[in-house]
Amino acid sequence: MPDARGDANDSLRQLFETGVFTDEKPFFIERVMSVKNARPGDENFNGGEALKEGENVFSYWTYSNGKGIRIGENERILPVLSAPMFRGRDGATFGEGKYVSGAFGGQGVVTFSDGAAYVYSLDEEGKLVDHSVHGDPGPHMEHDDRDFSGVRVHYPTGCLSKEEFE
Repeated sequence: MPDARGDANDSLRQLFETGVFTDEKPFFIERVMSVKNARPGDENFNGGEALKEGENVFSYWTYSNGKGIRIGENERILPVLSAPMFRGRDGATFGEGKYVSGAFGGQGVVTFSDGAAYVYSLDEEGKLVDHSVHGDPGPHMEHDDRDFSGVRVHYPTGCLSKEEFE
């Protein structure tokens, strides 16, 4: 994954500049209300036009030093993309992340560096609580914040804080 360059949209835009992606559709999910003007991409990704405000709803996770997390090359499983999140403290850790509980029926989505993607139930505060598909924590949630130490979040352009949302 690319190194950090500004917010999530700026960072993920590099995937278009290098030709890894040629379609903005994977970066939009219906009903994500925590990103201003959320909408499908306009498919104009030439000259830095990819993933303009509202065309990406995913928060992007990198190492604390801004280096991109390499898919399939890590000794430990780390988060890479997640949604739908409220904007919190810049550079927040995984354990500090707050998700919008009303977007997907009280669930949040997280993709990991081993290529897995999971849907998790959320508690009243918007924290991930379990792996809802199987009804148990699953291998990716048997952790505390120390297991994901050294990663930080980059929010999508236009991501709202919980206060702005309410």
